[in-house]
Amino acid sequence: MDNLRLIDTQLAHKLGALSGEQRPEILLAVTMLSYKLNRGDICLDLMAYKANTQIASEIAQTTDLAVHIPTPIDWKNLLNTSPMVGSPGDSTPLVLEGNYLYLGRYWQLETNLIQELMARIGTWIPNVDTKLLKASLKHLFFIDNNHRQQETNWQCLAAALAVFKPFCIISGGPGTGKTRTVTAILALLIEQSLALYAKVPRIALGVPTGKAAARLTESIRKSKASLLQNTNIDQKIINAIPEEALTLHRLLKFRPGRCEPQHGKSNQLPIDVLVIDEASMLDLPMMARVLSALTQSSRLILLGDRHQLASVEAGMVMGDLCGGTKKLTYSYDLVSKLSNVADINLPYAEANPPAIVDHQIILEKSYRFPDDSGIGQLAKAVNSGVATQALNILKSGKYPDVTLIPGNPESLMEALKPRVIAWFRHTLSATDPTQALTRFNNLRILCALRSGPYGVNAINKLVATILTQAGLIDTNSAIYHGCPIMVTKNDYKQHLYNGDIGLILQDHQLGVSLRAFFETSEGIRRILPNRIPPHELVYAMTVHKSQGSEFDEVIMILPNVASDIITRELIYTGITRAKKHVTLIAEPIWLSKAISRVVTRDSGLFRKIWL
Repeated sequence: MDNLRLIDTQLAHKLGALSGEQRPEILLAVTMLSYKLNRGDICLDLMAYKANTQIASEIAQTTDLAVHIPTPIDWKNLLNTSPMVGSPGDSTPLVLEGNYLYLGRYWQLETNLIQELMARIGTWIPNVDTKLLKASLKHLFFIDNNHRQQETNWQCLAAALAVFKPFCIISGGPGTGKTRTVTAILALLIEQSLALYAKVPRIALGVPTGKAAARLTESIRKSKASLLQNTNIDQKIINAIPEEALTLHRLLKFRPGRCEPQHGKSNQLPIDVLVIDEASMLDLPMMARVLSALTQSSRLILLGDRHQLASVEAGMVMGDLCGGTKKLTYSYDLVSKLSNVADINLPYAEANPPAIVDHQIILEKSYRFPDDSGIGQLAKAVNSGVATQALNILKSGKYPDVTLIPGNPESLMEALKPRVIAWFRHTLSATDPTQALTRFNNLRILCALRSGPYGVNAINKLVATILTQAGLIDTNSAIYHGCPIMVTKNDYKQHLYNGDIGLILQDHQLGVSLRAFFETSEGIRRILPNRIPPHELVYAMTVHKSQGSEFDEVIMILPNVASDIITRELIYTGITRAKKHVTLIAEPIWLSKAISRVVTRDSGLFRKIWL
């Protein structure tokens, strides 16, 4: 059975031994819950009888828990009699809330998160200088004073929303201007604070990974320069916008050997505004800790793409908060306020929508992918789940920026060979490390899996073989001229972080000596080979690892097998890493199946926020 771990059954037997519980139906429930947590779910839905029966059948084939699950009602009644299962609020290893079984720790994390969110949802910032806000929105978003805008300026609305609300979510695909929007928001918040309180608010920029921190830092710097050049916002305000982004681990001050960070409920962060980029990557435990570390008066702004892959760990916080693919219609109160300050017509619901709706904006317009862009059209088709439309786009020949190559293990080398050789020859002909890294990052091969003939490990070996046969690299040693590497563990002393990509090159300043070169927000970093943090080969990388990155060209390889991992969200995320061209190496039938499959994770967050 895929992903069933020894620890899943060990947990059940250990808890059973500690509590005296030996009924196989109860031990099976614990095993299934642990298994589902590893797959990203927060809880076990006892009413999902068909799905649970299938999982139980597969568990029975590989473990000693060969038992058929009871009917949902009988199973629930059995769990209610177990000494290891309690009700919400009980200090028991497991918690049964309605029809959902949780590990006690995850129930508490989810409950804490929802309580913190509900304290913000439905509320307004009490003091806003609307006259100042209206004038500044015009400067920042070039609103025509003579008539109301015919095309909805979602960036402007997002900025206004973030000023009025203590909590907001700004979701949008690549090229929709999320970073530019949040930079403008920070300028507005600083301006409002100076006008109302004569002080600059304390602002922090947080991200899930070190690589994302470097990207956000660079993007904020560019956005500040653009605001300074293209608007008449006071330079002092723009200068007050922070540039350095920190990983959430650094921001909360996680400590080696401890589960909980230094900042939490009893030692909250001394900040007024927290912006978190790449929020789709946040899992439930991290999001719960972030909310716990914020004071009630702190603003929280989440940036991300609700269509991207969910977090690697348990939960899909941003997806749940955004309501999946629900269309947003706002309350009359919010529409009235936003329309007044932004001069934009906005649809609102006649019936009262869920309160969470009034805390989010979807940026609709892509400035990267115009209407005639194959990448943009393909991304829309994939998001809509219309596989036939996606295949028509790929096969039509109308869009030169998207290509479909039917793939099988035997033909992969021939499919990759010409493009890979041209790419790497161009990389190695660079005159300096900066140019080499730029050329290397022009293209990336993305895989859905790590193992198997289509996985990262196999494709990295295949590409190395192609380049060796072409005489471009010499793989007789583990580290060689032209070897691309990706850091797999944060190294704060070296200022290198999980996901950072570098090249091993000859250091012309030191003759033929090899050095690792990384492009960082502080410029090119040169590292001795024996000081490189833990790393791996990276001709190819997983789609998960590519989140937040951008490349001119992407080659995405999909296996000819059915897998729950290969979903619509994965295809969309891989496609939208490309700015200029996407090549999909996949059999149409398996691509269609992937587009029709969506990520679903059991949790209470969506149910308790939306329903």
